[in-house]
Amino acid sequence: MRSRMLGISVWQPWASLIAAGAKRYETRSWQPPASLIGQRLAICSSRTAEGLHDTAQDDAFNRLCLRRLGQRQLPMGRVVAVVTVEGCIATTSRAARRIGVRERLVGDWSPGRYAWRLADVQTLAAPVPVTGSQRFFYLPPRVLARVLAQIGGET
Repeated sequence: MRSRMLGISVWQPWASLIAAGAKRYETRSWQPPASLIGQRLAICSSRTAEGLHDTAQDDAFNRLCLRRLGQRQLPMGRVVAVVTVEGCIATTSRAARRIGVRERLVGDWSPGRYAWRLADVQTLAAPVPVTGSQRFFYLPPRVLARVLAQIGGET
């Protein structure tokens, strides 16, 4: 069994959108380390973002959230999924046009950022409590054991 797994905190509702398969790219101001490409990463739900619902684009975002996540309370402070970081691209305007409307709704595709391509999403049926942090952190052994039990052991 794998003894360590990195986690990353992602604000809600984006963490749950990743877990639901509605967000295939996580956009950040920094690139993932090359050693993370091809590796598993725990998506940990963090705080809820505020002040998102002001434009027509936000109306489309709200409809997507409602359609994919329903009206239930989103898990906070939990591992909600495990993904593979498949690659990374720069968020140029050309890349943003190619990526599609839904991905533009659920990420910050402004120039100068990076989009981490996520694959092999394994959603946890019972999200596992965890205390996240900025950047990356290792899942505590008890948390890791509970995550691995849900996704089938080895990652």
